[in-house]
Amino acid sequence: MKIQETEILLREMFAIDGRMLDAERIKAWHNVIGSMPLEIAQRALRLARQDERIGYVEPKHIIGKAKESADALDREERIKNAQQAKEFQQGFPQPTCIHGELLLSCNPCCHRMHLEHEAHKAKELNSELCLKYAKENIYG
Repeated sequence: MKIQETEILLREMFAIDGRMLDAERIKAWHNVIGSMPLEIAQRALRLARQDERIGYVEPKHIIGKAKESADALDREERIKNAQQAKEFQQGFPQPTCIHGELLLSCNPCCHRMHLEHEAHKAKELNSELCLKYAKENIYG
């Protein structure tokens, strides 16, 4: 964490307990917790505030809650990635053509679809016409 980020953390902390913020305190805190990423430190601060046994937050409390904080952030990231992967996997499978290949892998079928599309180009483009043609002539 940069010293400016340490100041952000301390401003958040001191806003609740009324401590005065000055350059010496920022540097002292930074010397102790400066190796920790800001996001982990902020979550650790919130966890320390929620702990009824901690009345006055000190650097040791932030350090003590850092592992729990990092684990929670990792869990959230894994859940987010799993949801994105699930959304990505949902969809429709690629149909096969009359040759038994995946439609987009078959050059003759792709060419036929292109020619059909070009034939309708003069008219208003209509995906329903292309789909109807593909179902009747291309899909296996």
